[in-house]
Amino acid sequence: MKGNRAAVRYAKSLIILAKGKGQYDAVLADVQMLSNLIKESKELDLFLSNPLIKMEKRRSILASMFEGKVNTLTYDFIQLVVTQKRESILKQIFNQFIAQYNELNKIANVSVSTAVAMDDKLKSQLMDSLKKAYNYSEIKLEEKVDEQLIGGLLLRIGDRQMDATIRRQLNDIEKELVHTK
Repeated sequence: MKGNRAAVRYAKSLIILAKGKGQYDAVLADVQMLSNLIKESKELDLFLSNPLIKMEKRRSILASMFEGKVNTLTYDFIQLVVTQKRESILKQIFNQFIAQYNELNKIANVSVSTAVAMDDKLKSQLMDSLKKAYNYSEIKLEEKVDEQLIGGLLLRIGDRQMDATIRRQLNDIEKELVHTK
């Protein structure tokens, strides 16, 4: 699993703690919300990574933002991370938590690019095929339309990519023809 070693460890610890306390889903919901919040708020991201802000001031501001608004376990975890002076990696910790949660629960984030929009039947068939082929329990499908692909599909699952597009096949034929001259 890729990522900052500390972020991976913190995320794993939070998963173990959340599972042990029976708050797995509540913590996941908080982590997803907080991850999106950091992505969307440049100010929050800068605040978390600014080394000039003193720990007590940072803890106070985060308390006013999140205390009572997120699960107690999530709130205490954030405060612990700040106390450990690791708040600059909170975004990475949250991303690692989501990635580890998905891996443990066999959930795949799949991106598929096609030349034209897929109908519901084709999406369903693709998701069923991926579930069977990779033993996933759930597929979260993100569909993109790219007319330059001409036809076929470009599939991304995590760090793997399968390119079955007409554009790639034409490029392969072109390379082959150039090399045979």
